[in-house]
Amino acid sequence: AINMLSNPIERANTIYRIDAQTGVMSPYLDLPGGAPANEENPYGLLALNYDCETNSLYASSVFGSSRAMQAGRIYQINLTTGEVQSQLNDVDAFGVGVFNTAFGKRLYFGLARLPRILSVSLDAQGNIGGDVRLEFALDAFGVNTDQRVRAIRFFGADRMQLRTVQFSFNLIAPTELRESLLEYVYDAQTDSWQVEASSVGSAGV
Repeated sequence: AINMLSNPIERANTIYRIDAQTGVMSPYLDLPGGAPANEENPYGLLALNYDCETNSLYASSVFGSSRAMQAGRIYQINLTTGEVQSQLNDVDAFGVGVFNTAFGKRLYFGLARLPRILSVSLDAQGNIGGDVRLEFALDAFGVNTDQRVRAIRFFGADRMQLRTVQFSFNLIAPTELRESLLEYVYDAQTDSWQVEASSVGSAGV
C-alpha cells in the first residue's frame, strides 16, 4: 500500500533492512535520485532483485521522473560494501531479474511506461553495462497496454515468469484490476525468449 502520510516522497528512494534477530526495520541505504521529487510522481523504488554470484542487490527506481522526463535509475548495490557500485541512468524500470544467458549474464527489466522487457549486460563483478536491448513487447501477446511487469522470476535453466500489474504513476486505484501471469522459454541458439501460448491471459495473481 502506498500513501503520502506514512510514506513521504522524500523517503521513496530509501532501502530498508529488517534485523533477522529482532525484527526491527531500519534504513539501510538512501539512493541518489536522478532528479528532485515532483508532484506528478509519488513513486520511488519499485523492485529489488538479489544476485548471489556477485553479492549484488539490483534496485529499480522512478524517483524524480515526470510526465515528460525519465529520471529513473537501476542501481547495482554491493552488499559487501553497502555502496552503489554501478547504475543505469535515465530509464524508468519496474521489475528486475538476473539471468545467465548463453552469452553471459544479463539484467532483465520491465519498463514502467510501456509493456516491454529490456535487458543489459552484467560483467563478472555484476557491473551494469551500456548495451541495453529490447527483448520483446508484452502487448504483442495479448497483454493490455496499461500493464507493467512488476516481478521477473527465473527458474530452471531456461524459464522466465512475468507478473504484471496496472501502473500509471499515480495513486488512483483501478476500478477493474487487470493482472497477467506469463511464462517464456529461453532459446540458447538464438539468445531469445519464446512465449508459452498457454500462459497468455489474465489471472488473479
